[in-house]
Amino acid sequence: MSGYSSGNKFYKVSQVRHQLLAANSVVVAGRTRQVKRIMTYKQSWMQYYYYEPMERLEYQIDQQRRQQIAQQILSETCTIS
Repeated sequence: MSGYSSGNKFYKVSQVRHQLLAANSVVVAGRTRQVKRIMTYKQSWMQYYYYEPMERLEYQIDQQRRQQIAQQILSETCTIS
């Protein structure tokens, strides 16, 4: 299953049944779904398309939380003049 250059590749379950164990169905949100294809990937694909976007999202959410906390602190302070 290696040798592909794009970083990821999709296979029909019937194509890979003899090479690896793949489930015929999975349960998602309490409902059974049929597995028709599986995706194989290289670590570089996972890094570029999953880990890095998740890290950027985490950073954005963290920045928003920090801004909310800062605004909350400023709104709770008392200024005496």
